[in-house]
Amino acid sequence: MKRWLLAAILFSAGILHFISPAKFERILPPWAPWRRAAVYISGAAELLLGIAFAVRQWSSYAGKPAAAFFVLVFPANIYMAVKKIPLRPNGRAYPLLYWLRLPLQLPLIQWALECSRNSANAR
Repeated sequence: MKRWLLAAILFSAGILHFISPAKFERILPPWAPWRRAAVYISGAAELLLGIAFAVRQWSSYAGKPAAAFFVLVFPANIYMAVKKIPLRPNGRAYPLLYWLRLPLQLPLIQWALECSRNSANAR
């Protein structure tokens, strides 16, 4: 069940990168190169990771790449919190929620690794 939930979260987030790329572009730090390409690449990575976690035979290989992905996107989450960036232009920002979200990266990393290990052990 945990593996399926993680797969759904990653897959859904990946789709959102293609539906609303501008929202994700806004939270990239100014030093990030190729902003639109970075959004599409990260969206594709989330789609692939979501699929990998959904397919039991592949999920044992998805943990480390997913953990690395969560580390790689962390600077965008920090930038969003520090700069209080709303998801929509002229929208409302929720700085407290942005800051509370940051420590959730660690459980996400642990969750991905755990789902991957559990799939490897289930074989």
